[in-house]
Amino acid sequence: MHETNQSAAEWLEEWRKTPDPTIKHYDRDSVNYPVSLDRAWEQSVGRLSKSARELLHRLVWMAPRPAGLPLEAFKTSGDWPSLRVALSELAKASLISWPPGANEISIHRVVQVVTRNRMSEQEKTSSLDGALASIQAALPSPEWDVKGWKLWEQLASHCWTLLDRLRNHALEPKATRMMNELARWFKNRAEHGEAEPLMRRALAIDENNFGSEHLDVARDLNNLALLLRETSRFAEAESLMRRALAIAQKNIGPDDPYVAICFNNLAELFHEMHRFPEAEPLYRRALAIDQKSFGPDHPNVAIRLNNLAELLHKTNRFTEAEPSTDERWQSIKRASARIIPKWQ
Repeated sequence: MHETNQSAAEWLEEWRKTPDPTIKHYDRDSVNYPVSLDRAWEQSVGRLSKSARELLHRLVWMAPRPAGLPLEAFKTSGDWPSLRVALSELAKASLISWPPGANEISIHRVVQVVTRNRMSEQEKTSSLDGALASIQAALPSPEWDVKGWKLWEQLASHCWTLLDRLRNHALEPKATRMMNELARWFKNRAEHGEAEPLMRRALAIDENNFGSEHLDVARDLNNLALLLRETSRFAEAESLMRRALAIAQKNIGPDDPYVAICFNNLAELFHEMHRFPEAEPLYRRALAIDQKSFGPDHPNVAIRLNNLAELLHKTNRFTEAEPSTDERWQSIKRASARIIPKWQ
């Protein structure tokens, strides 16, 4: 910056647009360092094993420091002992930061830029695919869980960074699961403004990739419809739920458990809108499918019975609601006896 009389903002703008000249720049008279940044990288990476170099290539697509990447992302995506050796090698070469005893690593954005600058297009595509697979394998359930949500908080920034890199890339269709899972986590945290664009992006990609009648499209429609229901946009939610139900019935038949989920989602929407006569037959259809699919002792059956009993209670049919409630309770107890061992 001193040599070229640039401000920090001007230098940063040039770095973002054309990093190569800066990476290769070296002036012995003004820089108290014996080689250029590019040459220093070359000397460090040249000593790496093949596995460590391949891991470094995947790490260049993750969020940079200060974001940490939890070791859980490596333990679920491959041979952990081998990956640990490769991580140790990168740490010894100062290409990543992995303090003693830490359960996460981090990588500096300059290391990422220089590494990407030296990769071929084939290496970029292959490593980006590997990075996506690693993070997707590590994603926990978006439903509430203390350990799972802590992991989500560590992985979210890496998901965002990868999704940004994948926009309009040939690999983007592979990322729709990540979009949906991240969006569902945001929805469960009531961060609907973050969740909705992700859901709509996943839906658009799957429709373009698979066509409008694919089962993955039904999944996307249901996810988005549930968010719309939570934000009181009932008309749009109903339209998407009906479409998801039609796609599911066409692809997997009228008696599949996923069809029961579609029936139940639509029934819950009608229930919330006080359209009880329309909700009741859908609840009963979902219950019948799950009883046939899983038997009377499955937790899903208990959920369906509970939903139907709540509707009967709201419509003042207490006598009819009571057997459903009692049956639900017996179903829960039978399911628990199968799942949870009794104390001796």
